[in-house]
Amino acid sequence: MRVIEEKLALATIADQSGSGSGETRFYGLLFAVRLAIGTLTTPTITLTFTGTDGVATTLLTLTGVSADATYPVRHQVCDNTGAGLVLNSDDDPMVDMPYVGGKLAWTIASGGATKAGTLTAVIFQP
Repeated sequence: MRVIEEKLALATIADQSGSGSGETRFYGLLFAVRLAIGTLTTPTITLTFTGTDGVATTLLTLTGVSADATYPVRHQVCDNTGAGLVLNSDDDPMVDMPYVGGKLAWTIASGGATKAGTLTAVIFQP
């Protein structure tokens, strides 16, 4: 298994919003996302990917972030009916790294006018 890092340059325009996508189509498991906040002002950032079937999947949403941080990305594992599985009687969710099968894309809301930062996605690829 190899580790790939995709750096996404984030930027907002005068209305404090922004969007963009990565250059590479990935197939693997998203392990973590590192945010370098840069000059962004408490933004809401959403990271998604769109597969070859055209379906967009949200991987992570960060709201009101104010500092650099690393976020391990996990999704709840589901059974064959779509119900979330739990690990024990305390209802702790069973989680795993989400599959990424396409280009990563991002959107920003309320990040400040003409600001910038960086997201780095860490992906495990077989």
